[in-house]
Amino acid sequence: MTIMRCTDVSKTFGINEVLTNINFVIESRDRIGIVGNNGCGKSTLLGILAGDMERDTGEIVTASGTSIGYLKQNTVISSEETLWKEMIDEYSDIKELEGKLRSIETQIARLGSMGKVDDELFDRYEKIRTMYEDKNGYACESIVRGTLDGLEFTKEDYDRPISEFSGGQKNKIMLAKILQRRPDLLLLDEPTNYLDIPSCEWLEDYLKNYDRSVIVVSHDRYFLNGFVNKIFNIHDHTLDTYNGDYDNFIKIREKRRKQREKDYMLQRKEIDRLMNIIEVQKQRNTEKSTRIASSKEKMLKKIKVIEKPKTQSKMRLDFKIASESSNIVIKTDDIAKSFDEKKVFDHINISINKGEKVALIGPNGSGKSTLLKILTGDLKPTEGEVIYGRRVNFSYLSQERTDLNFENTLMDEIWSVDSALKQVEVRNLLSYFLFVGDDVFKKVSTLSGGELVRLSFAKLVISQANLLILDEPTNHLDIPSKEIIEDAITRYKGTVLFISHDRYFINKLASRILELDNGKVSEYLGNYSYYVDKKRRLKNMENDESQPDVISKTQRSNMFKKERDKINKRKAALQKLNDMENMIETTENTIKMLEEKMADPSLYQNDDQARETALKYNQLKETLKDYYNQWEKMMESSD
Repeated sequence: MTIMRCTDVSKTFGINEVLTNINFVIESRDRIGIVGNNGCGKSTLLGILAGDMERDTGEIVTASGTSIGYLKQNTVISSEETLWKEMIDEYSDIKELEGKLRSIETQIARLGSMGKVDDELFDRYEKIRTMYEDKNGYACESIVRGTLDGLEFTKEDYDRPISEFSGGQKNKIMLAKILQRRPDLLLLDEPTNYLDIPSCEWLEDYLKNYDRSVIVVSHDRYFLNGFVNKIFNIHDHTLDTYNGDYDNFIKIREKRRKQREKDYMLQRKEIDRLMNIIEVQKQRNTEKSTRIASSKEKMLKKIKVIEKPKTQSKMRLDFKIASESSNIVIKTDDIAKSFDEKKVFDHINISINKGEKVALIGPNGSGKSTLLKILTGDLKPTEGEVIYGRRVNFSYLSQERTDLNFENTLMDEIWSVDSALKQVEVRNLLSYFLFVGDDVFKKVSTLSGGELVRLSFAKLVISQANLLILDEPTNHLDIPSKEIIEDAITRYKGTVLFISHDRYFINKLASRILELDNGKVSEYLGNYSYYVDKKRRLKNMENDESQPDVISKTQRSNMFKKERDKINKRKAALQKLNDMENMIETTENTIKMLEEKMADPSLYQNDDQARETALKYNQLKETLKDYYNQWEKMMESSD
């Protein structure tokens, strides 16, 4: 079923053309990823589809009754409510129905005790109860808890006012609210910007199982591969549609690019051939040659000229090293870090060898950036020490951009690394990172997020360091820029230690993964796919001896024993959960039977029997409510 059709939609801002004659169709259960360079119009298109922005020309037809949920990029919620109240208010219609049910139940019990019957009241009750069940009223609180848990809000957060949360957390709250509405068409603009890896995985799984349509703008290629079935690629103000996930889009786009180049070259060859014939025949200046020239000119006019494929300006990135380091580049000896009474981590022992590309991952707040700052000397450890190998020369790219002086011009910032460079050399270097003309005289403070990252990488290039320490190096970058950085780091002969939430980036570059969680570091000898597989196998207690050990055999044995105990407890919990569900079903059937009995006028001919039935009915309703509370607690503990 088609839920939206977009025909010849165009949008300009002043004299700047953004979108031109955009055409596509959205079907029910479509999962679409929109990709393209920064500034190409991805967010503009999403705003137009949401009705948040006017189009200049074209038509958008939406199926009748289609609801749309729209998450803008960097949306911050403003509310004085608590987190729980803000979320549960999304179910105000259900809560209203619940209130009506309680009110009618009270009336039925009161009338029943008086021996009176109101068939219209029973009919109204049944109608409202059906609506309540259709809206999944019994489970709304569980759904809220599941969503908040998936986005890493704790139970302690439930009673906190929205105003106390950070900007990133407020953005996650807006995402949670929109997901709760379950619209027919979900429009999400960079939803993973403030999510760490576990939350990204939860959202990816949620959208994979979402039974309606989704359009998402994202630079997270791993995320797009996880659930999309179509890619909209915006380039040169137009939109192309590709079936499949992101990787499939890359393959098909490359084939199309090569075919366009081939078609262009063949056509140019044919045009040159015809023009050469025309020129030669005209020079002969005979009746026959004139006819031939005229014929070829007609052929030439009929040719629909293929435009020369455009090549976009790209960063030129190539890391060199001035000298090689020793085999052991950096290691730590029992380092720990605390802030006041709060311990971030303890007994951290890691060792990184020459040429390795190591990813440091872990939940938000686990201390990853703190650990990097200790390694670079920006912070001192509470205990332990950091030991550098011989001839190690490192450069550090900070997530907070502390590696940049915001009062400098771009040229001054480059000179701060190497004052011997000539002005023409600085200009050439900056041009490789797309800073051209008067851009070089801009102050660093005026740059966008993506431009700041590009400038930081320009400084890394001229440092010629043999160790790069990178904290979220791909933040604010579009996909083409990420690919350039990936290729450059792949070619780099030195050592790299980096933090990233970009699973695609980690998967392509990392030869080893260090996971920092709960104050401890676990080691995984492989890329992100290996890490995910290993975690899954450890969780399922499958010991693959052919793979390198992540932990010692004694630790593994103890861990598996604990896992067996957990599984046994989980089986017992699931059995209790099953028993409770049976009790709920039995109680609901009994309540239904009592409702049918109470609907029979003959019941009220016997006052004692009517009162007894009404009393039992009310008791069972309370029992059912208690059973559902117990069931919710069991569901939480079994997660």
